[in-house]
Amino acid sequence: MRIIQKIKLIVIIIISIYFCCVITGCYQVEPIEKITEKTGEEKITDNRRILFSSDGELCIINDDGSGLTNLNKEGDCPTWSPDSKKIAFITGNIENGNSEIHIINADGFENICLTSNRKILYYGNIAWSPDGKYIAFKSDHDSIFKENAPIINVDINVVNTDNSELTRLTNNKAEDEWPVWSPDSKKIAFMSNRDGNWEIYVMNTNGSELTNITNNKTDDLHPAWSPDGKKIAFSSNRDGSGDIYLMNADGSDQTQLTNNYNIDFNPVWSTDGKKIAYVSNIGTNLEIFVVNTDGSNPINLTKSPEGKYGEHHSPSWSPDSEKIAYISVFRDKGEIYIINADGSKKINLTNDPADDRYPSWQP
Repeated sequence: MRIIQKIKLIVIIIISIYFCCVITGCYQVEPIEKITEKTGEEKITDNRRILFSSDGELCIINDDGSGLTNLNKEGDCPTWSPDSKKIAFITGNIENGNSEIHIINADGFENICLTSNRKILYYGNIAWSPDGKYIAFKSDHDSIFKENAPIINVDINVVNTDNSELTRLTNNKAEDEWPVWSPDSKKIAFMSNRDGNWEIYVMNTNGSELTNITNNKTDDLHPAWSPDGKKIAFSSNRDGSGDIYLMNADGSDQTQLTNNYNIDFNPVWSTDGKKIAYVSNIGTNLEIFVVNTDGSNPINLTKSPEGKYGEHHSPSWSPDSEKIAYISVFRDKGEIYIINADGSKKINLTNDPADDRYPSWQP
């Protein structure tokens, strides 16, 4: 049994790393029907915009597939500021080999590098604070690589979006990843393996009052704060597979939300706090599910055809909690789709030869 659990843990960790903004699309999936003309009930009418990366360039498209705009900026992992006025993204620095965090206006102008010449490798899941003042991210400041024996030191940092002041919040020879802000911008949750297994921690935004809120011998990953700040969703292998759990923000009342033989991970709350989307590794497929926060009515939104491989991930909720944008990969190329939260009206927004990734719905 321990060997089986270890194998499942390795799978969960590999998938976690895969989804921390380094997705390269190395699998093939059965193509989903592409909708090139949207009429009648297929048309989406609320006209919200979706930000994404297309062949490494930042683009915006309306949620009815119209108004495609290339911002003419190279970058990945783009994300809207809470007020929709700015966009943060990661781009490579040719001169020093680092990745850098930039912000631009939503129209693509006034490009500001927040992390220039810090000699730090930045990567993965950048997160705006809800008040828009800071961006949290993970970075390997000073990992030491010896032959066949890498020592990983990944820490949580925040950078001020006004003056580029950078603060390192954690500092230990372990991996601290997946920072997420509380809705009031006063705390940050993240996952860490500093105790020998993955746990969920919470700290103040200055790094003080660090607390392990899961505190068990299994692995707990992918924290996601509820919109009201009262709950945190996370994934865990404590039952021998990977499932989604809920707990109070202080770590109390840990409750299993999903219960199956799949590997469920990356929970994402709907804006109204009534549902949670997540990715499920079913056999060789990656599918997107939605479930009520009491665990009822799980729905496989993407449901690949029987016998066909499917790779669907990176769910992003619409502001009205009615729809989800996500990536579907076929022949190493991603497309941005949207679908209603009940699984109806699936639409391919991008439908182009480019590799489209990292959808982010305008707040």
